[in-house]
Amino acid sequence: MLRALFLAITVFFVQAGLPALSAAAEPAIENTEREQYLNRLKKQHAASDNRTALQAQINSLLSEHALLRGYQVGQPRPEDVFYSIQAPRPGTLQVRQERRDAEGGISVSHQVLQLYGMNPFFSYRCERSAVDCVILHDSQREPLLGIVRHPAAASELARALSYLVRELQR
Repeated sequence: MLRALFLAITVFFVQAGLPALSAAAEPAIENTEREQYLNRLKKQHAASDNRTALQAQINSLLSEHALLRGYQVGQPRPEDVFYSIQAPRPGTLQVRQERRDAEGGISVSHQVLQLYGMNPFFSYRCERSAVDCVILHDSQREPLLGIVRHPAAASELARALSYLVRELQR
């Protein structure tokens, strides 16, 4: 969307006979948007730094939109599925998955992502026929995370994860 706006403004300037904006203006807009987003998260989560704010936002979204058994009507073995993330060491991101079945059984698994050299962008998929949305990264064969089907929350989660990975790669 920002690129389309940038292109429209450039075309307007050229047609009006004014010097066109340089390509450097686009990253400035993106950086401003990023900084506003991070400042909002720092206030919202009373965090002093970007990493803490992003981690709190991601874990809040994962908790709020956890895929619970009640959403899995008609599934053969519905389970509550909870995720959380943490950054235990520089350059790593740990994803914790906890599954609780109807009988009370609990299974926990961890996945550690090595972030250095990794593309920081995440995407999401919310299929109409599915009860969940999944967060994807092209370095993984399987979805990294899952939440109840809520496209806006999945979009926010993918965005926050992308920003967090960039922060942790520094």
